[in-house]
Amino acid sequence: MSQNFEEYNMVLQELRKRISDIIQDNVQFEDCFYIYFWLNARRFDIDATEALIRETARWPRWRKSKDAIGATKADYHPGIQKCFPIRLDGKSKTGFAVFTGPAGKFRFGETIKKFGREAIEYYWLQLLCKAEKLLIEYNREVRKQNGSFVSTWPPIQKSWLILDITNLSVTDLLSRDVLGVVLTLIKMAVTHFPVLEGNLVFINAGTFTELFFKIIRPMLTDTKIDMLVFGTNKNKWKPFILQHIDPRQIETLYGGTLDELMDSY
Repeated sequence: MSQNFEEYNMVLQELRKRISDIIQDNVQFEDCFYIYFWLNARRFDIDATEALIRETARWPRWRKSKDAIGATKADYHPGIQKCFPIRLDGKSKTGFAVFTGPAGKFRFGETIKKFGREAIEYYWLQLLCKAEKLLIEYNREVRKQNGSFVSTWPPIQKSWLILDITNLSVTDLLSRDVLGVVLTLIKMAVTHFPVLEGNLVFINAGTFTELFFKIIRPMLTDTKIDMLVFGTNKNKWKPFILQHIDPRQIETLYGGTLDELMDSY
């Protein structure tokens, strides 16, 4: 961020005036710290930030204040949660959140057919809303300990989502219907949740998953998310993960010593 504090504060207050109608419907935007992530996502361009916030207010429809709050508070659909478990393990060595998931066991086609696309998208929205709330809390804690310069830290020092893709069904994932849903979910995350800063890590990737990564990597270009892909050699990905996360803060499946968690966050 090139602006000094006074310049930043002027930009922030001007943006708050412009989105006063949005603030009336979504109290989160009253919070200067929350608005910071939106400004940061658009390099503190006030016009671009306002446009992004207004786009988000319109899409998806669940993001409107009362529904987003409801999504955050509501319990997950137990059937979908069982099919797509994402868990909050512990914290990284820098104090940011560590999420994990056995993505190789996800069967998108079967789950979409059983529960419907809209239910899957709503479950994903819930995951994102709950993660957003946690990440803001963790960001506040880290900033209190380290100062505002935390915002300039590279993604490697921030949050983690580690997905084990052992036995991932590439045929299922790359079918037209499934791919359409997956791309919608990724777009929802990277466009409308700028608080998501950090690392998206895939472990135990097979040869045939490369096409999938080629599809999603460009979607992360203008984000503060780094995607890292590791093959099946545990001697390569485990030391890397434990360099940044204490083994007591992450499950055994992902290289740590934490007992398997039964519930999602």
